[in-house]
Amino acid sequence: MLEFYRISAHHLTVLKPSADADVILTANPTIAEQEQLCRLFDLDPLTFAFCNSAEEVSRFHSIPSTVIEGAAVLVLYDFINHYDTIEQQLTPAIIIFNQSCLIICTNAITVCRQLLIKAINKDSTLLDIVFSCINLWQDRLLKSLLSYKKQIDELDTNASQTVKNTELREMTDLTRKLVFFEHTMNDQSETLTAFFDAPQLQSFSHKVIDNTQTR
Repeated sequence: MLEFYRISAHHLTVLKPSADADVILTANPTIAEQEQLCRLFDLDPLTFAFCNSAEEVSRFHSIPSTVIEGAAVLVLYDFINHYDTIEQQLTPAIIIFNQSCLIICTNAITVCRQLLIKAINKDSTLLDIVFSCINLWQDRLLKSLLSYKKQIDELDTNASQTVKNTELREMTDLTRKLVFFEHTMNDQSETLTAFFDAPQLQSFSHKVIDNTQTR
């Protein structure tokens, strides 16, 4: 799925595939769609190769492109609850951006589209939209962690009464989830630190940055 938009006068205009688009949203892009995006915007052919894989790495850095001048890529993890396993639930989201172009690759494209519509009604910049996405993903990660705390408390209560195979299996599964979560969050924390220190944000509101950092 590829969606190309131009932003003008508080409206989103749907475009045919074009490098003139202001915002591009994609979810589960096929190999052909990945190739199309990379060709249109002069991106590395492997930019979206691991967009649905736990092998994708959280990172932030500048990338070369003759189409998106001064482009940077930001890869963070979102939490999508309706998937079955922790490896699927912690899913990568890829943002490529500069001041005039924004590409978002996410499995939560419906929510992202809603954020986009809300943002253009407030005269938000593309960087504002990036921060909105980050806040959304961080909030969903926090919510999932709080749900794990509730599970731990319940298992701890049951274990104090009697130890059953069921509780042991549940605790083992929960421990595996938390370990996986910890590794992901450690990487993500380093990525966000690099992002907040980036030259692209030097003219951005420190109030907005501080609000995102404290989530």
